[in-house]
Amino acid sequence: MIGCGLSVAVAAVVAFHWTRGAWAVFVLAGAGIIGFAVPWTRDAAATDESGMFVVGLLLLLAGGGLGLTLLLALTNAVTSRRQSRRNR
Repeated sequence: MIGCGLSVAVAAVVAFHWTRGAWAVFVLAGAGIIGFAVPWTRDAAATDESGMFVVGLLLLLAGGGLGLTLLLALTNAVTSRRQSRRNR
């Protein structure tokens, strides 16, 4: 699970370096968490008899979305700052 989360985070940061911009923070965070949540939900729903996977999905969407958004916002801030220093 940790490896999956790290790979989504790394892929989002790499994709951000190709797209850049404030809009990319939200688009890539949304795409990253949806891309992770859909397979997770299929697996969890197939093995869960109680229906509690829905709670897990909501927490995954909220926490993963917030985490990826913060990571990409930090990446945007660092990238913008580096570029402004180069342009001086």
